[in-house]
Amino acid sequence: MTIGERSGSYLVELPTVGPNNRPGPKRIEVVPATMPNRVAILVADNAGVAA
Repeated sequence: MTIGERSGSYLVELPTVGPNNRPGPKRIEVVPATMPNRVAILVADNAGVAA
């Protein structure tokens, strides 16, 4: 999935884990450029660390 360079948004693709600890479908979030802190929180939460 792609998003235009000047769309004013961040495209965040986060991996998920499916059955038997196998890779699952990606979780995709579109975050407005006015909310960069939301991107940091999504990435940190997905990595299991505090933002």
